[in-house]
Amino acid sequence: MSIVSKSTPVEAIDSSITKRYVLNRDVKYRRERFGGVAVNVGSQAARFYNTSAARILELCIQSLTEQEILARLGKVSVHDDEVSAFLRALTQQGILEETSALGKSSARTFFTDVTDFPSEALFSPLAVEIETTLKCRRACTYCSYESGVSIDTTDELTTFQWLETLQKLDVAGVFYLRFTGGDPLVRQDFPRVLEAADQIGLILAVSSDLTGLTESQAQVLSKTRNLYAVQTTLDGAEQNTADRFRGHGNYSSVTRGLKLLRSYGVPVSVGTVVTRSNFQEIGKIGRRVRDLGVLRYGISPLYPVGRGREMLAQVPTNEEMGVAMRQFRELVRAGIVEPADPAWLSIADSLPDEEFDHLVDDQPFLARQPDRILRIGSAGDCYTSVKLKEVLHENMFVGNIIKQDIQELWRGSPLLRQLRALSREPSYFGNVVDVRSIAPALTTVRQPEVAHFRVESEALNG
Repeated sequence: MSIVSKSTPVEAIDSSITKRYVLNRDVKYRRERFGGVAVNVGSQAARFYNTSAARILELCIQSLTEQEILARLGKVSVHDDEVSAFLRALTQQGILEETSALGKSSARTFFTDVTDFPSEALFSPLAVEIETTLKCRRACTYCSYESGVSIDTTDELTTFQWLETLQKLDVAGVFYLRFTGGDPLVRQDFPRVLEAADQIGLILAVSSDLTGLTESQAQVLSKTRNLYAVQTTLDGAEQNTADRFRGHGNYSSVTRGLKLLRSYGVPVSVGTVVTRSNFQEIGKIGRRVRDLGVLRYGISPLYPVGRGREMLAQVPTNEEMGVAMRQFRELVRAGIVEPADPAWLSIADSLPDEEFDHLVDDQPFLARQPDRILRIGSAGDCYTSVKLKEVLHENMFVGNIIKQDIQELWRGSPLLRQLRALSREPSYFGNVVDVRSIAPALTTVRQPEVAHFRVESEALNG
């Protein structure tokens, strides 16, 4: 919205107009320093608004006519016709709904009484990844989690503790939650935890290698209303490439699992971990993914983290990632796949070749600044990027979700404050830091003692 001015006095309101605007009941809204963030849980896409737009959204917590909205805005440098167009657009997007009734919306709102916001991060995490377990039916060579079949799960959080954690996330205004591991489907209590997260209204993703996926699990996933996707990994268009680093039988497990999930109408997304062995196969893999009935597809390079630290020779160069990205772009432009990242088209597709080729330069070593996302390990230990493990080791943890409040972790951690204060390097992934350059500045930071130290992947590794 632009900043120009016009207002309507209260006495000019036509009381015969009954069409009112109110926040859609399926919306979650958070005030932030720059304005606000809103998401319709049904459509799942978060939208960011400046302060003028956020003011209108907050007015619509109560049902108001357009004239009443204009009257309450006063001289806020917005033309009447701009407000009209904005209200219509919000209604079309499902952020507002029209009503003739007086009253307050049942939409969930957060932080509308807060006036002092941090400048370097959101007020609380917008998205959270949790390792429900480190147990997995596979032991992928490059796994960032270092998960596997024989992992000791004695100290992992109980069902009750995960349910308690979900309540904390809800109160903290978290919109998105990704279940990962290991493999969440290994836990017998996962359906109960998944259902609780769904009832809260969190927008959900579940990451699994699909080994051992059962029909009953597919049924449970099909009944999850707020499921964005089940995410899995396919590293080759044929068995020999797909199984090379993920183990014998991975290709058949993934292809069988995808067919089962699709038969139940479960939304799915496939990713490829790009290595020096498969960077030229992205076009073939994308076509195989589409043959399996899947549209959402994404690629990400191998990270030299966890077991992947022993595979530095397989980390693709910037030039090789450029080759892989060009193949991916051609898949998208041909309509064969859709980007798993909803922002990809608006950010990347229109770039000239010379810029596009370097869009993901050095990605294996770039960690996003801790401004939007928190990660919770299987024992409750919290951190923001697995890549920090290689330079900070156990000092990468900022506390434990069972012992501490999310806001205490998010805004009180000395490590997070220092990471946020580092010079920012804008990239396709947002504001990032190169982990190869931060060790001297941060290795002296000591964090509160936590019980256990676990590993988390930022994307597809493992």
